[in-house]
Amino acid sequence: MICSDKGVSTLDEEMDRAYRKALALVSYKDQMKKQQQEWIKTLRNVCKDETCLQREYRDRIAALKSTLAASALKRKPEDLKAERDRIIAVAKKLKWEKPYDWKENDKESLTKRQFCEALLADLQAGKEVEFVEPIVRTDDYNNPKLQAYLGRCPKLKPFRSVWYAQGIWDHLEEENVPEDEREEYGTNYYSSLDFKLYHVDFDGNADNGKEYLFYGGCGYEFGHPGATSFRHYGILDLARCKEMGSIQVLETINHRTMQPTKDTNGVIQYKSRFYVYELRYPASNNRRISVHHWDEKSLSKTTTVCWFD
Repeated sequence: MICSDKGVSTLDEEMDRAYRKALALVSYKDQMKKQQQEWIKTLRNVCKDETCLQREYRDRIAALKSTLAASALKRKPEDLKAERDRIIAVAKKLKWEKPYDWKENDKESLTKRQFCEALLADLQAGKEVEFVEPIVRTDDYNNPKLQAYLGRCPKLKPFRSVWYAQGIWDHLEEENVPEDEREEYGTNYYSSLDFKLYHVDFDGNADNGKEYLFYGGCGYEFGHPGATSFRHYGILDLARCKEMGSIQVLETINHRTMQPTKDTNGVIQYKSRFYVYELRYPASNNRRISVHHWDEKSLSKTTTVCWFD
């Protein structure tokens, strides 16, 4: 099926070139060889048609290109203390902003405001807010430390996201299109650098254990040189190999220039709960810090609880 389909054959050749280049660059050659063999066995060889093969080849090529990009970039991720100090410095210039769903004289809205104003005051004072260290941070998606976790679920591709044009998702829901076939109706974007993995009790439910929060930056559309403006955090259950929810954030590295955007994000713990924070446009007058939390009622299972402008 590979040789008989021109599109698949072309992808096979591209993948082989990327694999050989990546293998020559990495220090973990034995692990990369094993990753490649596992990909062939558990993903490529189980495909029954050309559509599946093309998808798996695109995914593998994107993963290998992350290794090549990481080798070319050769940077050290920002120290967590330096990032904390930068967020606090910006926070001192901000104030609480009414959210879009604000309701006057509403008890729930008032409770949220009180929480957000307390969080901002503590953040400005540099107290009570703990900046959480990722359990893995790397620019190489194939890094064995990262794949020790993500490799448990080979069919889960958290470095890939799918964007659907308006109305397409509703149509897929109405037609009951299987989840594993829906991505063919959207545009696939991949992360190539700035991967972070956290392990925290994000949903606040101790009974179901901790969740994994995964972020990947430097996004692009496969086969196109352009850069994306947004990436996302995937909230992962690696025991059941499912993505439970997501949080959209601004890009941290521009794929076209391979330079940091100055926007940043991470995870904080405040009053025993965990949140994803995002700093946007820190060098402009439109700078903003937003704070996201778990929300079972939301379609994405998350909402923005605080805006500081």
